[in-house]
Amino acid sequence: PFNISIIENYFKKFGTKVHSKLENGKKAYDVYCESSLSGSRPDIITMDIHMPIMDGKEAISKIREFEERRGLPKSFIIIVSGNISNTEIEECLDPMGSVKADLFLKKPLNMEELMRVISDKFKAKYASLEPYGYTSGDIISS
Repeated sequence: PFNISIIENYFKKFGTKVHSKLENGKKAYDVYCESSLSGSRPDIITMDIHMPIMDGKEAISKIREFEERRGLPKSFIIIVSGNISNTEIEECLDPMGSVKADLFLKKPLNMEELMRVISDKFKAKYASLEPYGYTSGDIISS
């Protein structure tokens, strides 16, 4: 929850809509689907692996399945987790695997590293984020 609060507070400074404090993977998946169907798909999703009801790996896998079924471009999914093995990280980032996350960042979260990644990935859209450029968009943080 501490890292979620950091992400939420940081992005709210820039007028970004943040769906956060989603206490489990099922809720994150449901919010993602509802947002996508209403035309406000998130640009970025941060997801912990260890969550109740539906873990992060299953939630990310379901999000990828939803995107594929609907013909949607992939949202950028960042796993933010502290207690995960190198094998699990490789499994989650494997583009041919079932999870297909885009990036892994270790807790405790380094906001400069997160901002650099977002700036590099979304150069045109988030060109004015301080210190790396960001204006507005949607983020789901679980």
